Amino acid sequence: MSQKLEPLIDPNAASDAGGVAGRVGFRYQDHVGAGYVIDMLFDGSLVQVEFETADDITLRWRADSEVVNEYVQVKTTESNTKWSIKEITDRVDSRSGSSLIEKSLKLDINTGPALFRFVTKRDVGTSLRPFLNHRDKRRLVKTKLDAAIKSIGNKWKTIKSACGRTTKDWAENLYWVVAGSEIATQNSNINRILQLAERAGEIPSHSVACEIYHQLMTLVQTAGDASRVSDPDAKAIDRGEALAWWKGKVDVIRQLNRAGLRVYRVSTEAFFSDLHHINDATICRSLRAYDVEFDEGQWRKSELIEYLLRWLPEISLPANVLSEFDILHARDLTRRAVARIEQSRAISDEELFAELMLHAVLRHYFDSEPVACKIYAGTGPNRSITSAHIVPEDAGDQLWIGRSRITTAASHGAILKAVIAELEAAISSEFLKEERSLIMTLREPRHMRATSLDTVLSARGKVEELRRCLHFPILMAYDSNVIQSGFCEDYLVDLRKEVVTEYESIKSRMTPALVNIQIHIFLIPVENPAGLIAEFGKHLRGKS
Repeated sequence: MSQKLEPLIDPNAASDAGGVAGRVGFRYQDHVGAGYVIDMLFDGSLVQVEFETADDITLRWRADSEVVNEYVQVKTTESNTKWSIKEITDRVDSRSGSSLIEKSLKLDINTGPALFRFVTKRDVGTSLRPFLNHRDKRRLVKTKLDAAIKSIGNKWKTIKSACGRTTKDWAENLYWVVAGSEIATQNSNINRILQLAERAGEIPSHSVACEIYHQLMTLVQTAGDASRVSDPDAKAIDRGEALAWWKGKVDVIRQLNRAGLRVYRVSTEAFFSDLHHINDATICRSLRAYDVEFDEGQWRKSELIEYLLRWLPEISLPANVLSEFDILHARDLTRRAVARIEQSRAISDEELFAELMLHAVLRHYFDSEPVACKIYAGTGPNRSITSAHIVPEDAGDQLWIGRSRITTAASHGAILKAVIAELEAAISSEFLKEERSLIMTLREPRHMRATSLDTVLSARGKVEELRRCLHFPILMAYDSNVIQSGFCEDYLVDLRKEVVTEYESIKSRMTPALVNIQIHIFLIPVENPAGLIAEFGKHLRGKS
């Protein structure tokens, strides 16, 4: 990083009168100055911005091996007319040196190339309009520009700066910026802070960008208010200082983004294909069946396992942990998820596999957000692995408390009977209060979208209101005869018949206690459940 330049203050004439004293209550110039500090963060050739040194603002540019000084005057005078050549060249009471161009030219006392800039609220008239084009983009307005330079140069021909520059030289090096109102300048600067943050890979909220801009304004005001006499170095901000300041702000943005990151607001990947739907709304039942599909005649066992393992961090780690990881550490996140599963020993491979299936279906097909810990032991006498998701709906969000199982022909009846018993227990007032309390403890709202269930899930919520938004998804991954028979072109016809038969069987087993309870049956036909779980366990532990 280059060394900070000595501010352009004449030590023999240094005084805190005039510009510094006149800054009280006058902050438009600070907004303009803050914009140049932001420019410096974008542009490495701008190496220093000074406030109330040689001019209102002085920009120090590095061009090759030399420093170019650009003297900036900020004009806020009100008028019903646009700026004109006459207005900037007219003298006050015919006094020599009293015109705006003479005052600007008088500041050219430092060695090296010099540029001049006017920044105004008011627009310019036709004669000055060519100067609105940046110095390197004036080819198309050359004729009008030459005429304007000639007109200005013909004024006060005998006037020269300490460095020998004339009014014609001044005009040739003039750049005019119409910045507009104070609010417009401020908003433009805040938008560019948002752009800087995006370049750094972060997207802050507008309120955070406004706060950062307020802090930048404080830096600029402090520099402008610093004494030319006792603290001249404080009147300049160089690029190294600006970059260090901005790096600190990016770190803050990153921390804030992680702290409030909506970790479940990500695009989910489809894997299953929709197999069959039935909606028995009158009896509060529905069927959604999904197919893993075949590929080159083989049932997609390995692909299913890999897909489900990608969801492992979401169901095993809390949202605050998920928010700390980025794509570069995705593998570490998965390792941590596996370690947590292994250490807890609260869930078997079979239970984990089934829960991952339900989690993937709810996340992808229902746009759900899981309760922070995702897998937890149910309370009461019928303890089980339970998942809780919030499913958004226009009519009001829903709480889905799910059960998931893998069954074989031999175990199917007993497992279904156990699940139904769990559901009967789950609708009791005592159970619902306990479950709500657990959800309140585990949920991390700052990492989740807003929900209409906040009152229902609070300690003061009514159980009857909780019941109204309660849904019970039951996922059964069952040993399918159709899948076991292997691939054929019309296997889907038989598979649909099979899932409908399975659905009707499950419906018939529902007890009177579950009448008017919203129950959604998810069926996923699988091949050889025992072999599938064994293979899943190997992949889970990296032994495949």
